[in-house]
Amino acid sequence: MQSEPPGGDVLAVKGVRDIATGLVLLALLLTGQRRALGWAMAAITFVPAGDMVIVLTEGGPASHAYGVHGPPLSASP
Repeated sequence: MQSEPPGGDVLAVKGVRDIATGLVLLALLLTGQRRALGWAMAAITFVPAGDMVIVLTEGGPASHAYGVHGPPLSASP
């Protein structure tokens, strides 16, 4: 019997979320919806901020919250 790694369910959910997000962006890109693509990308920038808040409010280590989810918030284009 194979054991599940800790947090495996969370990683599965995040994986599905990331794939779905990528498919939405790809669909907008392929159909030439540039304005909608821009708005979708702007909205998606809130995902790491939400993840960071969840880690912090659930008692996760601050180093993990800021180290894993913080860099996308400060990345320059």
